[in-house]
Amino acid sequence: MLGAGLRRLGKVLHLSKSGNLIVRLETSNPPQVGTEVFDPKLEKIGTVNNVMGPVAAPYLSVTPASQETRDKLAGRIVYLLEKR
Repeated sequence: MLGAGLRRLGKVLHLSKSGNLIVRLETSNPPQVGTEVFDPKLEKIGTVNNVMGPVAAPYLSVTPASQETRDKLAGRIVYLLEKR
């Protein structure tokens, strides 16, 4: 993790019917499908499985890493780990 940084992705809005976390992106530059998503403590909360919505304001669908993660993340900010 040395030399890595966090990039703020956006806020978890809610849980979808299929059990995925829906994240409203704060940028119009979405990560690729398969990218890991983290909380501020660098704990993995899931993996991006879809990018959807308008190009100017996209949303992410994130497959949660665990049931516990899934249930406590609504309203939280999530991050992308970037290598520098």
